[in-house]
Amino acid sequence: MKCYLLEANYGTPDFLDYVFARAPDYGERIHYDDYEDEWVPGRDMKYEHGGPLSYGATVKGGRFTDKTRAEFQKIWCVSRPKAERTFDVIKPFGESLKAIPLFSERLKDVIEAVDPALFEFVRMERTWDDVRKTPIAGGPFF
Repeated sequence: MKCYLLEANYGTPDFLDYVFARAPDYGERIHYDDYEDEWVPGRDMKYEHGGPLSYGATVKGGRFTDKTRAEFQKIWCVSRPKAERTFDVIKPFGESLKAIPLFSERLKDVIEAVDPALFEFVRMERTWDDVRKTPIAGGPFF
């Protein structure tokens, strides 16, 4: 049996977080209470068994709907890293279905080697380092 412990250095000065944004600019971040006619992650994303706070999605899990996958492809993940290095996990992750960490391809491959059906990975094509004005180092991210 193999056991893995995934932990992040949340308290370190170079811990990396991101925001969802309309453009590759931190100032264009999307807020939960933004326009009703705009798709907002966390508020509008759906799983096969409901939304991120629904009983069905929490208990039954499930995969994103096709619409949610398509909407994720339209938005940006924008970060302001303090350190110039690569990351395997960007953003805290936990039990909440609203928490959406980004995983490096390297870490995704390790997880899928252990259990290919454990998580659903959606490639995020638009990741941006708002400090260096380049894609986030270490990508692609899922």
